[in-house]
Amino acid sequence: MQPNTIHNSITHDVLAKIQHKEISVHSKTFFRFKLAALVLLVAAVCVISIILCSFILFTLRMTGQPGFIGFGSQGILLFFVLFPWTLFFFDLLLIGLSGLLMRHISFGYRVPGIYVVGIVFTVIIVSGYVIEAKTAFHKNMLFRADKKQLPFFHGAYMNVRKAPPEGYGIYRGVVILREGDTLFIDLDDASGLSTSSSITLDIRNDPRAPHIEVGDSIFISGKKVDGKIQDPQLKRAPRLPQEH
Repeated sequence: MQPNTIHNSITHDVLAKIQHKEISVHSKTFFRFKLAALVLLVAAVCVISIILCSFILFTLRMTGQPGFIGFGSQGILLFFVLFPWTLFFFDLLLIGLSGLLMRHISFGYRVPGIYVVGIVFTVIIVSGYVIEAKTAFHKNMLFRADKKQLPFFHGAYMNVRKAPPEGYGIYRGVVILREGDTLFIDLDDASGLSTSSSITLDIRNDPRAPHIEVGDSIFISGKKVDGKIQDPQLKRAPRLPQEH
């Protein structure tokens, strides 16, 4: 069978199916609206993913979780316990979904899938960092959560203020007085919004202690006994924004 004959046969079959409504035919306007809807969906998913990424970075910075690793095995365990894994994996899912959706946009066909996902991942991480580090977006949201004006994400933002949980030998507090090699510290309570108990620290054996001053927020690793922490290790903690 000649090529022209094959072409004519295929064309005839396609036209016949269209005539019998076995194949749907849409106008260019339909495809334009479909593309526009797809672009808007990709943009929405990317924006949500960027905000989520920036919130994860904000949480890590404000809670000081990366600093726990320097306290040894207990600190590493606490870091993995407190890390926002649910948000992290949900954000990864959104990044993957963004890459998948972009494959359906014209330029996505010409770029290997792994490159598309890599580009999306890079854009989201960089954008999330910029929002977290260069804007007051999450700080303002935290202030709104303090005033109970954030109905949907109140709990997530209030977790930022929480002190390390009991049982890991790591505490957070504020230095209220220093007398030579002794620090007097008000420990944060579970909510992190106020102080509930005071302790004293002998800092002669900690080389970082000379840099600790009154008013500093610090993490202390050690065993608490009778209002003192034995063999303490100190690290500066991030200074949380004051409630408005």
